[in-house]
Amino acid sequence: MGEAEGDRAGQGAPAPRGPAPHAPAPHAPASLGPAPLGPGPVPALGGRADAAPPPAPAPAPDPAEPPARRAQAERRRESDRRMLRAAITLIARHGAKGASLAQIGLAAGYSRGLPAERFGAKLALLGAVMDASLAWFDRYLESRLAGKSGLAALRARVLAHGEGVRDSSEAAICLYQLMVDASGPEPELAPRVTQLHATYREGFLRHLREAEAAGELRDGVDLERTAGVLLSIIHGLCLQHLGAGDTARLPEDAVDACDRILRDISAP
Repeated sequence: MGEAEGDRAGQGAPAPRGPAPHAPAPHAPASLGPAPLGPGPVPALGGRADAAPPPAPAPAPDPAEPPARRAQAERRRESDRRMLRAAITLIARHGAKGASLAQIGLAAGYSRGLPAERFGAKLALLGAVMDASLAWFDRYLESRLAGKSGLAALRARVLAHGEGVRDSSEAAICLYQLMVDASGPEPELAPRVTQLHATYREGFLRHLREAEAAGELRDGVDLERTAGVLLSIIHGLCLQHLGAGDTARLPEDAVDACDRILRDISAP
């Protein structure tokens, strides 16, 4: 189909019936780089510019790589970012079932067929959205956890969850919509959602283990159960605030809920 930018099509253009005869086979999207969704009219997963951590520097170009090939790779990365941004907006508004690959391509400013060519199947694109969410949150956490461990790191992680949703509500709505859809119209997403929950839960568990080793917890605390309870509370608060359309107090409420649990399990 050629380069993404050359494949860009207007809303009124006729939709191609499939990849061009010599289009490459569907493959995973190019690396999304340090800022998966990048700047643009659709909010990035970092949300407010003053709240998101600064992006990591872009990798230095390979001097052995021809300039034309480097430009091609950058256009591919940019089209991936634009399609992920468009997917987030459409999923947040209509759910995964209401966001077709063709709609995502047009909303991103490209042809109807580009998402299918780039991602292969809708499930792969939805997985890429979830991967981008997790990658962004990992970067978001770095500065907030720096120099912290144990209960201090646990509170910082809880605060980061609340701030991340507050500062990027559209992306958060998209992610929670995918979690709900995994138990309904998109059951193929269930393994990815399970993996996402496990990753978040492991973060809480790691800090609880640090706290136990440092003597910050009373004897006999069930760390696995406590990590699961904390994650469930955070998810519940996020859904309540997003549903109400007001996430301003979410970080404060999340930390307050965390502190109530910590009072019960902390060492005297």
